[in-house]
Amino acid sequence: MNKLYILRGSDSEGRDAYAKISKLRNCFDSDKLSDLREKITNVLKEGKKKVVVVSGKFDRFYLMQPYLELARKYRYEVQVLRLPGLNGDTYGGETHVE
Repeated sequence: MNKLYILRGSDSEGRDAYAKISKLRNCFDSDKLSDLREKITNVLKEGKKKVVVVSGKFDRFYLMQPYLELARKYRYEVQVLRLPGLNGDTYGGETHVE
């Protein structure tokens, strides 16, 4: 099954570093892409990428909700990763990473 990671963290440098260390590919950062939702929709719709990462602050649940819905629609398994130092809503089942 294809997998969508939602990487939550307060700064883009920390998210980028974690993605590189963890060897996560196909990473799309909300701080760097103004049309992120459209890009992610197209990537998931194509279904060619087995692993996709959406990276952003996402300190509130409603900010990541569209990506959860897209994952459901295009049958991607979701894993939410939360980096240290992020204040805000928690998402049930998210994994806290160092």
